[in-house]
Amino acid sequence: MIFTGDVVFPNSFSKDIILQLDTEFIDTPKIVNSESLIDLGDTKISNKKTTDGIALLSNQEIIKFYKSLNVVGVSLANNHITDFDISIDKQVFYYAKNKIKSFGAGDNLAKAELPFINDNYVILSYGWEVISCVLAGKFKKGVNPLKESQIFSQINIFKEKYPTKKIILIFHWDYEFELYPQPAHRKLAFDLIDYGVDAIFGHHSHVVQGAEIYKNKPIFYGLGNFYFPNQNYNGFNIDFPPLSQTGLSVKYNDEKEVVLFWTYKDDTNNLISIAKEKLSESTRMKALTPFDGFSHKEYIIWFGKNRKKNKLLPIFKNYKNTFNNILKEKFIHLRQKGINCLVKLNVK
Repeated sequence: MIFTGDVVFPNSFSKDIILQLDTEFIDTPKIVNSESLIDLGDTKISNKKTTDGIALLSNQEIIKFYKSLNVVGVSLANNHITDFDISIDKQVFYYAKNKIKSFGAGDNLAKAELPFINDNYVILSYGWEVISCVLAGKFKKGVNPLKESQIFSQINIFKEKYPTKKIILIFHWDYEFELYPQPAHRKLAFDLIDYGVDAIFGHHSHVVQGAEIYKNKPIFYGLGNFYFPNQNYNGFNIDFPPLSQTGLSVKYNDEKEVVLFWTYKDDTNNLISIAKEKLSESTRMKALTPFDGFSHKEYIIWFGKNRKKNKLLPIFKNYKNTFNNILKEKFIHLRQKGINCLVKLNVK
């Protein structure tokens, strides 16, 4: 199984997009983070926008793109799956009709909690409320909540139900364009490995982050963008920095060494394979993980000195420090409202 980064597919599909990709990469089944709703022709969709910020939609031809890459599952637990007042269950049905399993979000919590399951793995996906992921509730659509109680409870359920399957977690977390994981997230990842999780993959930063092996289990903090064109999205221009054009996809097999596939989206929106390597031999990944092996206390100090996103953004040091984290979350949401107002002034 290969795990890839963020995907938004706003345009028509052409085979040219994948012509320069590695054959092994194309043929291997994949799980991707589908970072938008699909425009299914819902009437007056522009009037159904629910966010003051950037709202993303993908063309229905995203299915052709996914089929061409042997995508078997899409995680929907992200901050853009509720950009429009559209039923998530309808999206799930559309994916299923096209023989792709979607998971991590739904029209209520019971549906958002459902995992991707195959012969070998149980894969669960979660979104972080701090970065505007709308959390699902009993009667509220949204994503599977990235909350300590929720995650550990689900692990218990699925370990008991499927004792022979490996548990893999996907997290939509951290700040955009941050190169390093929040200390609280790194500590949570380590604790989850201690609890029996077999692999962890992160999204949202739009740049590739580092990776660590803990107790022989891989933790990839951020896979970056896989396919996310620079263009106008519902009135908002997105122009990612060059660093975001490179993505990381990870071939995970618990019985073999982890393999990295590096891809690049060029200026014509075609994907190019630029490298294939073993994780243990990757100098690029080592450079992205200068904190490898640090204790939690050491990492907090190091992160404070080296983090990239430090303008009015608090550091989350401990995922168990609930009250302190709530105050930080409220501050970030107020900050984001201000940013959204500024963005609206620059609508083109």
